[in-house]
Amino acid sequence: MQLVSRKEMATHVINKPSDFKVCEGCGRVVRQEFSICPTCHAYRFLTNEESVVERAIQLASQEQRSKTLGNFDFD
Repeated sequence: MQLVSRKEMATHVINKPSDFKVCEGCGRVVRQEFSICPTCHAYRFLTNEESVVERAIQLASQEQRSKTLGNFDFD
C-alpha cells in the first residue's frame, strides 16, 4: 500500500477543489460524494472552493495527527 504525502494530496485538492468539500465538524477535506464525514459523522460541509483550497493548504503545512493504516504493525 502506497501512502500519499499530505502535500501531494493538498496539490490534488487545490487543482480540483470542486471535487471536494470541508467538514464543518472536524475540518477534514472529503470528496463531494460523501454525505457524512467518515471521521466525525457530521453532515454539514463548506462547499465553496475558496474554503476547500484554504483548508488543503492548512492541512498540508501541519504535521499529521490522525492514525492511518501505515501507523500500525500487522506482523
